[in-house]
Parts: sequence; C-alpha cells; structure tokens
Amino acid sequence: MRWKCPDIRGALRWRFARLADRLGLGRIADRARMAWWRGTRSVVELGSVRLRIGSHLSPAILRAIYRGYYEAPELACLQRALTPSDVVLELGTGLGFLAAFCARRVGSDRVFTFEANPGLRPLIEETFRLNGVAPRLESVMLGPARGRHAFYVERDFWISSTRRGPRPVEELVVPVWALNDELERRHPTVLIIDIEGGEAELIEYMRLDGVRSVIIELHPRVIGVEGTEAVKAFFAAAGFGTAASEANGTVLWLERSGVDAAGPS
Repeated sequence: MRWKCPDIRGALRWRFARLADRLGLGRIADRARMAWWRGTRSVVELGSVRLRIGSHLSPAILRAIYRGYYEAPELACLQRALTPSDVVLELGTGLGFLAAFCARRVGSDRVFTFEANPGLRPLIEETFRLNGVAPRLESVMLGPARGRHAFYVERDFWISSTRRGPRPVEELVVPVWALNDELERRHPTVLIIDIEGGEAELIEYMRLDGVRSVIIELHPRVIGVEGTEAVKAFFAAAGFGTAASEANGTVLWLERSGVDAAGPS
C-alpha cells in the first residue's frame, strides 16, 4: 500500500521515519511513522469495519490498528464461525470492533456486548455510528451475581482488568450484572470472551446452555499456565473442541456439535 502525504509536513515525517529505519533507530522511526499516520488519517478500515483514530488511543493500540493486527485473530475466527442466524454475546467490547462486525453479519438486534470500562462507551458508540450498526451495549461487568467490583483502567485499555497492574491510570468501582442471567435472557449461540484474565473466574459459575461457538482470548501471562489449562479443560468438559487456534494458541475458536442457532438439539 502506498500512502499519500497531504502536506509537506507529512511527507517530511514519513521520510524521517524511513531514514531512521535505515539507520537502525527503530523506536525513533516508529514514533515518526505514528506521527505521520495520526496527521494523515482519521478513520481506518479493518476487515470491512471502520474505526476512528486519534490521540484518545495509546500508541500501542494505534500501532495495532494501523498495521492491521488489532483483533485480527478473533476476527479470523469469527469470519468462519458466524452464521446469519446466530445470536452473539460479547464480554469485553473494547472499541466495538468485533461487535460492529457481528452486527453487520447477523443484525444489530442479535448482538449484545458488555464493557466494564465506562470511559470506552463514547468510542464504542462512535464505532457503531461509523458502521451504521447499533448492537445492545451495556457499560457493566458480568460476574456471578449483581453488585459492584473494582476495575483498574490502563492507558492501553486492552489490559485493563479486575486485577491491579503495576501502574493503573485509574481505579473505578463498576456495576456488576449476573452473567448467567444475561445468558438466559439473550440465548446466545456465540460467545466472545476477552476480559484480560477474567476467563479463569468465569469457569467457576458460567453456564453454556445453547451456546455453539466460543471465541476466547486466553491470557496465560495473567492467569498462568495452570489457569489457562483449567479454562481449556472447562470447555472440553462441556463438549467443545478446538475448531481453530490463532495467535500462538492464545485465541481459540471452540465449537460443539448438537447445538444450532435455535438452541440445543
């Protein structure tokens, strides 16, 4: 792909980045390239989904979007797993990228997405607006029962979680809804789970009646090898097999037979 520089400043930034690359100044080159990208593009399209770009996103997340690998493993699985009659429930909306993709495939009224970080809501709604969709968005955490829980927001929002990191930007107390109540109310056939290690807690109480497919990102650096294997064992015991494995086995598409969009057979 060839980028067009709209002004002299943009052209100079890009040339500086290329020169720094040749000189082996990787970090400087990367910063110059990011500055050029921010100055020349406000919307990026990935897998037919449009995302708004700006200073509200951290450099790491901008880099993932511009280079095309933001949520790429999950998207690759969804492109194969999702059918037009599916109902989707997503834990961890992020920017709304996957929810928007699903809504375009199955319809907005069949996609339910939950994001614990309330600060992401305007960004998610902008993603939905850009893509002409309106999935049901709830700014809550899903857990074993209704209540409230601490949530730690990081600059790179994708590592925000219920576990305090070394330098969280903000500590919030967020509302919690009962996961199984939502599963019973929405009757999803597809689950998307990306909650930065929270998957290890879900397996203690989650029911999977009527669910055919699970797209899940595992976080072994957070829950360890033992916790990761426990999550895999939980789904295996529920009858799920691995249909695809992406990102060195950290993103899985799990599928089980005997369940379709109408529920268990």
